[in-house]
Amino acid sequence: MKGRRYACFIVTVKGRIRFTFSDRVLICDKEHPVFLPHGACYRNECLDSAESYVFNFLTSEEHQPTLLTPPSEMQVKKAFEQISAGHSASFGEEARAIGELYYLMSALFSAPAVSLAE
Repeated sequence: MKGRRYACFIVTVKGRIRFTFSDRVLICDKEHPVFLPHGACYRNECLDSAESYVFNFLTSEEHQPTLLTPPSEMQVKKAFEQISAGHSASFGEEARAIGELYYLMSALFSAPAVSLAE
């Protein structure tokens, strides 16, 4: 990927994905969700057949790729479903979707982020 259009969280529930940047390598698996910043350039490679949830969004600041704290799979699935349904939902449903996103983000950032190289 060259110049990623959006920042994202990737939460893998099965398998492993390697993200290779110019200065680091991150392995995304069930225990290691990743944050990929807007504008990032990297190569991704599926190491094991993977199933993942991807949450794309815009940011206004520069960030570095990093590993995050793994949330529960049920929490990720609920947030994904709420956010996906929120595009054509009422104001109340959109508010619930935003709440689920913040709840998920609080779980992803519940411990200091760690950047690890393989």
